[in-house]
Order: sequence, then structure tokens, then C-alpha cells
Amino acid sequence: MLNLMTNDRCREFGIQKSARLGYTKVLVASVLYMAEHKKRSSVVFQPIDDEADGFVVDEVDPVIAEMKVIKAIFPEWEKKNEKNNLKKKVMKGVIIDFRGGDAAGRYRRLTKQCAFIDEADALPREVGKGKKGEGNPLGLAKKRLKGAAYPKFVVGTTPTVKGLSHIEDFLSSAEIVIRFYLPCPHCEHEQVLVWGGRDAQFGLTWDDTKSTRAGKANSAHYVCEGCHDHFHYADLYEMEQAGRWIGEDGTWTRTGEDDDWYTAEGERIPCPESVGMQVWAAYSLNLDGWGELVMDWLKAEGKPLDEKTFINTTL
Repeated sequence: MLNLMTNDRCREFGIQKSARLGYTKVLVASVLYMAEHKKRSSVVFQPIDDEADGFVVDEVDPVIAEMKVIKAIFPEWEKKNEKNNLKKKVMKGVIIDFRGGDAAGRYRRLTKQCAFIDEADALPREVGKGKKGEGNPLGLAKKRLKGAAYPKFVVGTTPTVKGLSHIEDFLSSAEIVIRFYLPCPHCEHEQVLVWGGRDAQFGLTWDDTKSTRAGKANSAHYVCEGCHDHFHYADLYEMEQAGRWIGEDGTWTRTGEDDDWYTAEGERIPCPESVGMQVWAAYSLNLDGWGELVMDWLKAEGKPLDEKTFINTTL
């Protein structure tokens, strides 16, 4: 994810994701890397201005305070003024803007090399009202990159309603959409992790004979699609080290870097210019275990709105 956000050949990157994957941390790292290492100015859009302000307070400022390489190019970092506030960070040769994306005016008067959109599916389908609507917010953000030698457009979000989703639209137009295939520790069959549920033949499941929710959650395990043997969350780290990101046509990469893309037959190819990614919470190394996901489902099951939240933010 981080490599694709900063790879110059990949001009557009979009990720349909669950919560708990660390996407926000990676986004901040990418914005600051582009500023310090590549001297490229960025704009970061959140759904509304208040969320943009909170993003700076909660995510950006604490990171800058710990990074000597950023402080070295940011003379105003300890001050609060027109060059360092919740809307703008003016560094040596670089300006980072933070804006809400729910109004057409917030896309104007910007010329950038990089545009990042967080929680895109919380944005309206069109910014502006009535006869003054100005179009799709993702398209308006891309216009801010016109003329950049190495334009970078990044969009990430948990999805909302099928058919009304910005990230769904992005993935449908991307050159390639990749998902993470992991080898089974028993038979080495490569597979995408999926939610299995009760009595599933393969996927993430649990022992439903347990009498309590806690017992069922603690029994969470994964049934391999190939050999039907079980593996557990404790196996996940080593499996991910051996994993590959693979597209529907068999194109694959391990790292997302420009020199690490191959056809299904193993021929090296350049990184695509537009890449989509789908990944969900089962891949996260930040969980207490897969039982955490099972417990969330057991609590939501049978409650339509809670089930919808679970599907959109976890699956």
C-alpha cells in the first residue's frame, strides 16, 4: 500500500478497505514522504472541514513532532501562524493543504502534484447544489494535478452503498485491481482470505457448538480452500511475508514497487499507471486475533443496521 502511494509510475491508486488496517497512518507517511523526499506539494481531502481539522490534530501534527527529517524542512513547525495551522503546512518548497471535500469551492485555487482523498464514500456523489452542481468530487480533485510532471492521485475508503460508491467507481475503471493471496501453511495453496461464517467449507469460521459468544470467538480459525486443513491468526504474519498481490488476469507483485510487477507467466512488466486494491480486516496484524472479528459478527447478527456496519467496516 505504501509503495503504491509513492511509486511515480502508479499515477492513480485506490483502496477499498475495512477499518483496522492502518490506512490513515500510511496516508500520513505518504504525504510527508512526498514533501520531504520528492519535494511535491499535496492536498488532503476529508469528507468535511471539521474532519480535516481533526485529521491534522490527531494524525498529522503528532507525526511531525516525532520526525526530525520533517522538522528540518518545516521552520514554522513549533509555531501556529499562517504557515502552520489546521488548513495549511508551508515547508521549504512545499505546501500541504487540508480541506473538506463537500463543497465545490474547496477544490478551487489549488495547483498540486499530489491529491489524497480519505473516506471518499462519505463525500457526496456531486459537489454543489441544484443547478450549481459542479460534478464528481474525485474528478474535481484530479483537476488540481493538471500540469504536474508526476501526478499522484490516491483515494481510500471503507465502502458504503453499492451502486452509489466512489471507490466502487474507481475500481471499475482502474487498469488492474489486486487482492492479497496467501499460501496455506499446510499445502501452500494460494488464496484470498474470505469470510466463511457458520458451517463454511472454507474461509474464516468458528466452532458453533460452543455455548457462549466468547467460546465461539475464541475458537476462530481459517479453513483452507485447498486442503481444508485449519490455520490460525498466529500463522498470519509468516503467511503475509510469502504473499502476493494478484489481479484478475494473473498480473502480480509482492511489493508494489515499479520493478516488481510480473505477468502470470513470470515476465517482468512495468507497474500499471492505475491500480485498485481490495483488502479487509482479516489481513490486519493489529487485531487481538480473528476472534475479535467473529465476536463483532455475533453481536451484530440479526440486527440489520449492525450487520450493515459490520459488512462495510470489517468485510
